[in-house]
Amino acid sequence: MRLNSKTYPSYYTLLSGNYDFLKIDEMFDSLLDTPKKFHDFIASLKFTFEQVNKKYYLTNTFKESIITAMPKIVGGNKHLTEIPCDCGLIFTDKGFLVYLSNPTDKKLKLLVFGFTREVLTTYGMIDNDDKFSGLACSLKDGKPFNDTEGLSSFLTSILTALFFIENCDVEQKIMKPNEKHKENGNKHYNESKSDIIVLDCRWFTELIRSIPFHVKGHLRWQHCGEKFTKRKLIWVSDFEKKGYVRKATKEKVL
Repeated sequence: MRLNSKTYPSYYTLLSGNYDFLKIDEMFDSLLDTPKKFHDFIASLKFTFEQVNKKYYLTNTFKESIITAMPKIVGGNKHLTEIPCDCGLIFTDKGFLVYLSNPTDKKLKLLVFGFTREVLTTYGMIDNDDKFSGLACSLKDGKPFNDTEGLSSFLTSILTALFFIENCDVEQKIMKPNEKHKENGNKHYNESKSDIIVLDCRWFTELIRSIPFHVKGHLRWQHCGEKFTKRKLIWVSDFEKKGYVRKATKEKVL
């Protein structure tokens, strides 16, 4: 990732406050078919973006860890009840999203605006009854369509990521303005004026080998906190008794 006005133009449009120049997928025309609807939509986006207090970048190893943990987290509906009350921005190598989360809100649990690097393509909400709604612009047989299935998966993955960041073992490195960061041979350069928190999770970078008894790597809920009343999800790497620890010869990436 190289974060600047040329690589992520939509982000810089939001920073400038010139929302009239924001590129929005034409499928939104059906959703914003009156001046009032368009004004209210832009006002909601503007309000959400102005509340952003954290900016993350997800590394490939971090995304893989989320995918691995998702069945465990979603299976217990923890992504619906144990996410933080927060407003932030998440960058990936394909684009970025702005989110507002509040699991205790009586009306809206999650609000998301999803962008490619250049265009707003996704708008999603989850209400307090856990009902999903919104618009996900996609193509099917060469024609535009609202990918409701993809929207549901997208919102679920965001909830899972927020739960993961809040409750699991995560490596965080603050990438200052004009600072570079390197992980797994990939270089990241923050040319913006804001700190970017690079998230990593190296559950898969160490292997433990031995002959007598093998235990496969797995997820486990670990008791923690005062009087061990809380739990966090951790990754237990492959291990064997009387074994040894060595670095993996190749890290797993998406």
